[in-house]
Amino acid sequence: MNAIERRALYNLLRMNWLNEPTLSVESWQVEDYRSLPLLFLFNRLRQFNIHLDRVSFIAYADECDSPENLTDHLIADRHFSTAQEDQIYLLIFELWRQLMSEKPSLSIVCNELDYQIHLYDQQQLQDPSALQDALTHFVQMLDENADQGIPPQHVLKLVSTYCANDIETFLYDFISEQIDEGNETYVHELLDDFDTYLENNKWFKLLRIRLSDQIHTKIAQKLIEEVIEEYLKDHDLDYNLELLSILVEKGNDATFRLIMKQTLPLIKREEDFQDLLSIAIDYFHQLNQEQQEKVLKTILEKHAPRPPEQNIQSEHPDLAALIQIFDLKEMIKK
Repeated sequence: MNAIERRALYNLLRMNWLNEPTLSVESWQVEDYRSLPLLFLFNRLRQFNIHLDRVSFIAYADECDSPENLTDHLIADRHFSTAQEDQIYLLIFELWRQLMSEKPSLSIVCNELDYQIHLYDQQQLQDPSALQDALTHFVQMLDENADQGIPPQHVLKLVSTYCANDIETFLYDFISEQIDEGNETYVHELLDDFDTYLENNKWFKLLRIRLSDQIHTKIAQKLIEEVIEEYLKDHDLDYNLELLSILVEKGNDATFRLIMKQTLPLIKREEDFQDLLSIAIDYFHQLNQEQQEKVLKTILEKHAPRPPEQNIQSEHPDLAALIQIFDLKEMIKK
């Protein structure tokens, strides 16, 4: 599979099913294989006339480099449907995960990361070190592929096909939370580990800005200038909003107003307008400018009940009021 590998595909299907239990699926497609005892897994394989036990499985696995390779070996020259092959694969995969821990393949490593991310997202992660270990093993896989001559900018994309989760999105959110929690040392480690593979990801430059600001304001300002020069021309509303959120803490009026000026024309929906209002309110709160804060809070309260997807016209008076508060009168259409 080009877009997503087989184990990751079933992880994604299971996650979707957990979020939407009415989804039409076969029970074997979304089963929690981790909860199944070894004996049960071996018995299920016998239904496909594959007779293994712990000793024979390990003997076969020792000759293969991955559960995918072992599955291909076991079903070679046998006539199974695609669904049957996938059922066999899922059983072999889980047996490999439990019995061959000293021989983790790429799919095993990515499966473990998917599992830990799921627990993290569901706030069920009882052992944070398990997620940290999964990330460490994932980085090792990235490094191994890079050592084989694959360009770093392609490595993460290649390896991520073995994951059900969007790894870059998860990393951004996870690292952001680590910064919020004050875990600067671990954040530095993560950013350094992934830096080569995320060099062209503009979002991770924002994390560097946040982290640098806690250590050295001049470094943060230099990074901000680089981001403005390189990415402001993208007219990426979500990115601009995130940058503005970060700039709230800085109190750099000229820079904040510059980004605000570039962002206002991109506002087309109520949801985005309300997000921008919230950021502006925080900004004036930081500056102790109570009058501006009060005016914007009143506007936000008026807009809060409106549907997020509702369009907001560029000539809307509340949008004009925000422009006027930031003294960006040249943006108001005559």
